[in-house]
Amino acid sequence: MDINKKIEILNKFEIKQLSVITEEIFSKKGVSNIERVETSVLTGYINSIIGSDKKILILIYNERLSGIQRDGIYQIVNKIINSQTTYNPSEIYLLSTSTVSQNVDNEIKESVSQIHIIGRDNFIELIDQTNPDVWKKGDPELINYEKYIIQKKQKIGIDLEAVPFFNSKYQKLLNIYIEPTLYHYYEEPRTKTLARRRCTISNCIEEKKPLVVSGGAGTGKSTLLKKIGEMLFSEECSSGNRRRLPVFISISDILDSNYAPIQELIVNELSKHLSYTDIDTLILDYDIVIIIDSLDELNKENQKQIINQLIELYSMHKTQFIIASRDREELLTDINNKDIQKYSIQNFNLTQIQKFIASFFLGEKAKTDSLLDALKENRILDRLPLNPLTLSLISILYEENNFEVPATISDIYNNFNSLILGRFSVSSRAEFIDISFKERVLSIYALLLLEKEEHRPLLLDEFYSFFEDYYKDKTIPIPKEKIRKVLKFIINHTGVLAINENNRVQFTHDSYMEYYASLEIFKHQREKDDLLISNFFDSNWQNTAIFFAGMSKDMPIFLEKVIAKVQSAKILPELYSSVYGSGYILQALYQTDNIIRKRLIIEALDNNIKAYENIRRLAEDDMILFKNYSIPILSTMSLMFFFESFNSITLKSPLQLAFDDVYNKYNETNSTTDGYRLLNLAFTLDSKRLLSPEFIEKVINKKEIMNNPELYAILDATFTVWGSQYNILKKDVKKQYYDKVKNPLKILLESPAKKLKFSNVNLIGIERKVKLIVEGPTDIDLLQYAYSVLTGGELPYWDIKIAGGNQDRGGAAEVAKCLNSANPILDNDQFLIGIFDHDAKGMQEYNSLKNNLYEEKSLQKIKKHKNKNIFGVLIPIPGDMPNYYIKEQAYNVFEIEHYFGDEYLKAKEMVEECSIRDVYSIKDKKKKEFSSQIKKESDPELFKYFRDLFEIIDSITNSRVHYVTN
Repeated sequence: MDINKKIEILNKFEIKQLSVITEEIFSKKGVSNIERVETSVLTGYINSIIGSDKKILILIYNERLSGIQRDGIYQIVNKIINSQTTYNPSEIYLLSTSTVSQNVDNEIKESVSQIHIIGRDNFIELIDQTNPDVWKKGDPELINYEKYIIQKKQKIGIDLEAVPFFNSKYQKLLNIYIEPTLYHYYEEPRTKTLARRRCTISNCIEEKKPLVVSGGAGTGKSTLLKKIGEMLFSEECSSGNRRRLPVFISISDILDSNYAPIQELIVNELSKHLSYTDIDTLILDYDIVIIIDSLDELNKENQKQIINQLIELYSMHKTQFIIASRDREELLTDINNKDIQKYSIQNFNLTQIQKFIASFFLGEKAKTDSLLDALKENRILDRLPLNPLTLSLISILYEENNFEVPATISDIYNNFNSLILGRFSVSSRAEFIDISFKERVLSIYALLLLEKEEHRPLLLDEFYSFFEDYYKDKTIPIPKEKIRKVLKFIINHTGVLAINENNRVQFTHDSYMEYYASLEIFKHQREKDDLLISNFFDSNWQNTAIFFAGMSKDMPIFLEKVIAKVQSAKILPELYSSVYGSGYILQALYQTDNIIRKRLIIEALDNNIKAYENIRRLAEDDMILFKNYSIPILSTMSLMFFFESFNSITLKSPLQLAFDDVYNKYNETNSTTDGYRLLNLAFTLDSKRLLSPEFIEKVINKKEIMNNPELYAILDATFTVWGSQYNILKKDVKKQYYDKVKNPLKILLESPAKKLKFSNVNLIGIERKVKLIVEGPTDIDLLQYAYSVLTGGELPYWDIKIAGGNQDRGGAAEVAKCLNSANPILDNDQFLIGIFDHDAKGMQEYNSLKNNLYEEKSLQKIKKHKNKNIFGVLIPIPGDMPNYYIKEQAYNVFEIEHYFGDEYLKAKEMVEECSIRDVYSIKDKKKKEFSSQIKKESDPELFKYFRDLFEIIDSITNSRVHYVTN
């Protein structure tokens, strides 16, 4: 850059920017303890070899210092002398952004002793020497902030410079960057099908909408976020556009601020580097990009609170946010914003693995080839999710010990644990005890954090005090007075622990906390293995359970407990977590009996279908995130989730057993749900890892499956998402079956799920033993939603249908008709419950259930069929609403909507007065609109009267349900 351009930039700087530049210059020149005492005045100290340090005064002047009259010079001299008197320095430095004439220079130096005057050209030269980036971006504060961000680089999940065997070879790991495999999931606008597009970090940078990036532990989410931050800084800011400014907010920042508003956290972070004190000014000057890593470490309510704040900022100011999470679907549950873009980061493929290892063993082709051959021979590429973190550990282990390639992720961490704690170089029993002590400190602390809510690390003094108290009455291999010294050594020399910016002792990666916690339970506290089960749906606990399972690989009793826990999953986050966790726990337990492993696969399949039902219901209820999705898109999304969780060669045998079981069952049932189970299993078995195409062929050769429009649509959509590998098969299937299903297929593909809510194509779902029959479609909406609110988001254990099977039919007479005709087709273990409104027509039809077939069971108006579990229920009127108990049948008007109470219904203009005082009838024409509006309500208190009906259903079916309200 030529001198004229530099002069132009220098002249644009305000005093506060010049102060930042000057501070940087003098700091680089060895001045310490620099302090800005006034806007344009700084003090500092020059180190002195003999005697005390010399204090200096630095004055910044951005007005002319040439061609000025004596009076002007006199004013300048007075200002300098006043500052000299105030701060009493040994030397003074005057920096000017203009040229200094010889006359002015002489006059000032005659009046002020020990002063050095630095004019414009020398000022520019000093900037060139100490901070040349100033000329690139023109804002010194911004440059310093950029340096701060870049220095916070992710270090592959462990502080390598702190490990005892660190050498320059491992320094390369900090700089190896392999472009990750990223996918963007979206709805293709023309075909309305789910699409998965391969993308790059550049695509993420170009995206101006909010992003959620998901990926498993160690896949490089944190590194990706840091890279995005760096690339945002390097963006060229074209004329008229504002610079995008990344702001990293850590989980520790959120916790230590006690969940301060996001706006406050942004200002707190930036005010360390930039001169801003409020969010409004920041937003005027920059396009803020908020970046938060590992938000899923917080509990669900706090996650939701933070995301809603981010969405509000985005809605008001278009403030973009980028979040990384292990589980995207769990994170976005109940989050209603269509602009959020969903990306996933994948584990390394073979090409990326080769690039990574070649970069590590640069110039050592023999070692590169040897490790790659070992990975292939041991089939670790098929068994383990290889990612940057895992590969780094494998590469270090191979370099240090030429070790055997492991079978599970637990084996890798066991070997690395031995290496960093020095077990491979033990020369005496005393050293071994010392190593065991270090390992125990790490494992105790890991379990302590894991058991704490949101796993908040201890402050450094708390960390020291905890272990001093823990070992107070125990015999240990070191003098008790040296505990702090040893703890400090562990923090500084293992690379597993680090002190964060908030002075808390944290694990350098969550995987280390999870691994060491599993070690503590496996070796020392087996009685706590039930905690791994009870907390299995929490991602940190789940990963700990996977490490724990990998310690043995054969744990049938533990697996039985996992199966029971998976069966208990009810709400959407639990369902997704159970599917993901089942796949990975089964990989760790690859030596356990395949019959037991198969059972967990079947349970995971069922939970995957329950999750699909939940998502489909959200789509039917117009949740923004899914509102326009068709049924094939939603079901293909669920299929892909199952595929990604179970795509491992270690699962091939139990997957085959599960397929055979489901295939035999399908031959008996021909149910769409069993056909969907087969598609899940067949596509997983046909992956590049499992290489078993015969199962897809078996499905395609099953005409009953291919002639089912819903299953055909899912098969075709999955072919499309997976791409070219299925092009030929897709054409063959289309040629053979398309003409038979094209008409219903068109409806399926072109209709959002909500439009098919009450149609017969909505057939994928868990078969439930309890079925409710109601009078109309809005009854379904209200009962399902009320149950969800009152149970904290659970799916009902019952199915619910409109009497007559069509939303245009229904009514109390149809309910009675269904009950009277159900006896021949209802199995003995099934329940059919008809729900009648407590109005004139409902009471009439309830009373019409013939006494020779039905008997009334209680005063609650419940009739039971004498031979089968067929019941008629007249909806109960709450005791708080006695005005609706009317003796004459003709005047009864109580319907399901009345459970919301008269005051609420009047406020919503849902009722009109009747001839009887304080009795109101429901406006039929407003039912549909009301059932849509009610889904914006989430206070269980509003739905409390629905419990009267739900508890009758529970008592009939002997079901136990925990409801939120008392």
